[in-house]
Amino acid sequence: MNITEQLTKVEDRFFEGLEDLQTQLIEANTKVADRIHEMEIPAPEIEPVIAPADAVARYYDFAGKLMETNRKFVEQIVSVWYPAPTAKKTAAKKTAAKASK
Repeated sequence: MNITEQLTKVEDRFFEGLEDLQTQLIEANTKVADRIHEMEIPAPEIEPVIAPADAVARYYDFAGKLMETNRKFVEQIVSVWYPAPTAKKTAAKKTAAKASK
């Protein structure tokens, strides 16, 4: 198994564990919320500035754009330090290799 396959396997395990944990947390929160609703505790009527679902959507839209921007930046930095081989460089290496024989 090469390093890429090993990394993929580790990543898959990580996300499986994360999903399991998230499922457990959702179940626990559902139970607590159900119990609180059963108690019929009066809550003040407060209208949120932004609907919770909209806030979540806006956050993940922002985070997605941030990740995309950071990825482009890092890819550019990597290309500065590790440029892709060009036809000229490849031909020069072949010529140098032949000359050294």
